[in-house]
Amino acid sequence: MMQSIYRKLRGYNPPSKFEPFKVEVSLGTPLLLAHPYIHGDSVLMALLMKRVLGDEYYNLPAKSPLPVHKLLRLPLKQTNEVYHASVSQFDTDLLKTETVYKRFDEEHLYHVNTKIKKVRKGQGFYKDYMIKFPVIPTKTVTFYFNGNITECKKIFEDLTALGKKTDIGYGIVRSVSIEPTQEDYSFVKDEKCMRPLPSKNFMYLGLPSISQRLAWRAPYWDKKNVAMCVAPGATFYPKF
Repeated sequence: MMQSIYRKLRGYNPPSKFEPFKVEVSLGTPLLLAHPYIHGDSVLMALLMKRVLGDEYYNLPAKSPLPVHKLLRLPLKQTNEVYHASVSQFDTDLLKTETVYKRFDEEHLYHVNTKIKKVRKGQGFYKDYMIKFPVIPTKTVTFYFNGNITECKKIFEDLTALGKKTDIGYGIVRSVSIEPTQEDYSFVKDEKCMRPLPSKNFMYLGLPSISQRLAWRAPYWDKKNVAMCVAPGATFYPKF
């Protein structure tokens, strides 16, 4: 199975004509996150992998990350191995919290034909929980890219939701608008850093006001991809 997945991912050949553009996602419900922002290239990669792999996408290993940076090339420009894709930009600074509950429903259990005699509600898949999440009541989420706009438009057609807990109605996408921009804002906009940039490779942009250890490429949850980076939102000051 994994050989088939590797073959399909390597077989994707992205177009190489690039231009800067903006993706504006209109939401119908608030955005629920467990992280301060969403990485634009990770959204594009997830959508593209679903297109390329089909149903095999849902058989990917959950705890052993694929070296996707070696297997799949996005239709985006790269500089020092970093894709030209910003993190999410919101139309509000307002932040709220909401409590999400999960509880095993026993009401229709007698309809289920199973050999399981006991459901453990204190651990595992059926564990009950009550968790508070940060919620951003933004109406739009904006990303900046430099890539093949035609190919990316096709990929973003499959975007239906953003963020966490989309299965219970958060982050539902109403529409996606994509249009060219005069300048490339995927790395820097108004002297502000727009995505994690490995410090050692991007000092030519200036002296950053904030640097910290961050993941700089997908999968962003893989600790192997963590390095000292210029943080999103940091100001670049000129060198003297």
